[in-house]
Amino acid sequence: MLATDKLNRIKQIAHDNHGGGRAVAEAGVILGDFQRAVESEGLLYPPDPTERSCFLGGTVATNASGARTFKYGPTRNYVERLKIALATGELVDIRRGELYADANGKITIPFRRGD
Repeated sequence: MLATDKLNRIKQIAHDNHGGGRAVAEAGVILGDFQRAVESEGLLYPPDPTERSCFLGGTVATNASGARTFKYGPTRNYVERLKIALATGELVDIRRGELYADANGKITIPFRRGD
């Protein structure tokens, strides 16, 4: 079992130069809270899997989608980076477009220690 309920901080919501924005949030942020915080900044987080009491990390893990998916696409389209702490204490920092599977479908993930 993994409990992420205490990883519940929205660390940053920032506007970019193109009228959109970016956010940094922890896995235990409740989706409804995240949606309200983003909307209060005049922005939209399009993935809307109907159930707003779920954790943001759960929507990312399952690539959750809902009615807005037809227009905006699924959750994965809005994730640029994942920082993951493994049970071993190792940290994985994955940015979109940096890792690809080889010809056999294997992905080698570099680990960072002591970060």
